[in-house]
Amino acid sequence: VTRQAVWNELNQQVSRVFDAGLVPTHLDSHKHVHLLPQILEVLVDLCTRYSIKWIRRPFESQGLFPMLARVDKGHRAVLLKQYGDSRLTVPLRHQFRRTVLRAGLRMPDHFFGLSMTGIWNQASAAYLMQALPPGVSEWMVHPGVCDRALCSGRTRLREQREREKDILCSPFLMECAEKNGIFLKAFDEQIA
Repeated sequence: VTRQAVWNELNQQVSRVFDAGLVPTHLDSHKHVHLLPQILEVLVDLCTRYSIKWIRRPFESQGLFPMLARVDKGHRAVLLKQYGDSRLTVPLRHQFRRTVLRAGLRMPDHFFGLSMTGIWNQASAAYLMQALPPGVSEWMVHPGVCDRALCSGRTRLREQREREKDILCSPFLMECAEKNGIFLKAFDEQIA
């Protein structure tokens, strides 16, 4: 696929978001394909063109062992596989960071959730809130409602979406945030 074809497709997608009356707060990509330098360059161009200031930094910041003790026993093999997969991106970190910063874009300092996709529970969420490093962190989750449309879709994340929604909407999570001095914000809220 040529760079121009990628640019045309992604530009069309971003244009449709604006045409729908929405203003995107950041850009990212399905399965984080914008890690690839050729696609990242296009995403950076689009951020500049549309005055989008943020881009997802999809490099896992979470260590393996603390989460291994907190996931449900049946999910440990999934965590090991997903953590291993996340480590494959490490060689791309330096170039990714350099490209984004050279363009004057912002990205979170830390990213969590890649290794935990589909296996979050209350214990792992509480640990993350307690162990967040200083700075701006992005927590990738997939909350939703497991309705007929989702159940008929091609995704492994079905019932887990409801579990994640329940965790995110629970008073427990807000208590964890307050206890640990964490301010929950969206990309479009000013972050110093």
